[in-house]
Amino acid sequence: MRNGSAYLSTIIYTTKKLAKLAKSLRHSLRVEIDGESSISYKREKENLNKILFNGKSEDFLQNLNEMTQETYLDYIDTVIKTNQNKEIGKLKPVKLSKSDSNKRYKSLKYLREKIEDKEFHELLEKFANEPHRVNRNNLIVYFETLNTKKTIRNNLDKYIEVIEKVGKAQERREAKLSVDKVEFVEFVVKIPFENNIDDISSEDMLLYSQDFFRRHFKNYDIVVGVSHNDELHMSKKPENIEKWEKEHNQKYEQKESGYHSHLFINTKNKETGEFDYYIQQHLLVVEYLKSKGFSDEIIKKDVGYIDEKGVRKQTLTQIKNQGKNLQEFIYEDINKHLFHKKNYNAVLGFNDFTITQKQEIEKNKRLSINNRQFNGRSLDIELEKQRKQELIEEIEQLEEQEIDK
Repeated sequence: MRNGSAYLSTIIYTTKKLAKLAKSLRHSLRVEIDGESSISYKREKENLNKILFNGKSEDFLQNLNEMTQETYLDYIDTVIKTNQNKEIGKLKPVKLSKSDSNKRYKSLKYLREKIEDKEFHELLEKFANEPHRVNRNNLIVYFETLNTKKTIRNNLDKYIEVIEKVGKAQERREAKLSVDKVEFVEFVVKIPFENNIDDISSEDMLLYSQDFFRRHFKNYDIVVGVSHNDELHMSKKPENIEKWEKEHNQKYEQKESGYHSHLFINTKNKETGEFDYYIQQHLLVVEYLKSKGFSDEIIKKDVGYIDEKGVRKQTLTQIKNQGKNLQEFIYEDINKHLFHKKNYNAVLGFNDFTITQKQEIEKNKRLSINNRQFNGRSLDIELEKQRKQELIEEIEQLEEQEIDK
């Protein structure tokens, strides 16, 4: 079995980062708009990209370029507003106390009886619908031009008081709904092009991603999934390309990025209506660590815990530890359910090279695979050395224990 690298990433989008989600969706759906950097990909391969809506089976895979960019833009807009529309729809009218309700009714009735001016009543209605300071001031300024009695002004003040109370209560409700929370997750699976793996397709990665979330996060809707076969990687900045071409006396060509997939998930729980993805993620990590034989006490110390109210009780270090453990779990899962079936083994940490090593890799790209310093074969050798060293250390420890006896 060949060892190599895989890029597995879980990207979260909070309420405040939905603009970034829209940009990522545009990239995934190959939508190009003015003012945004163009997507770099092989045009002759764009018909190989696939799309799968709403977590459907592979039978519903279709070519990404079968629909227009306008269709995709409308779809992105719908996705971004999905949770917003559902949440605002939950808001019920603010319930007033009996005294406030009577005050509003009587003052409004009095104003309608005593003032016949049409423009005043239009301003009054506008303020009732949108009780903002500007509408309030416009209403008062116009009212003062009417030269009415003091009793009428008193009733206007009473009406304004109640309407502003309703408005503030409504604002508090909407503010509560707009608290920054994780609303969407993007899951990316990729095997870098340099690994020369052709028998694991981007469609395989996409279908695995769907299966992973169905098994471990079944209460969340899969929005859309896309597989890419055409993407290019710009390893040099545009301003440095001309310099490079002069130095090497040849035209610079972008490298293929590698087959990969994007899967977007709505993190609103279908059963509870809560945005509780982080809780489910934490529970998954806890179960994973238990399966490794760790005690509850050690797990709690390592990744914290979620209290009875669903509040995260974690330090920054514990949140990072949770992310690392989740990454390890995903590597094990994708090896078991996809890569090992294709005689490939993704190794966690394979990509953790130093800057110097990365520069060396860039130089090695022009060499044949067998002559490269960093490839699957060299990793196999390194792992074998590591296993031998670990075995030697274990033997030495056993010998020391025998001497101590």
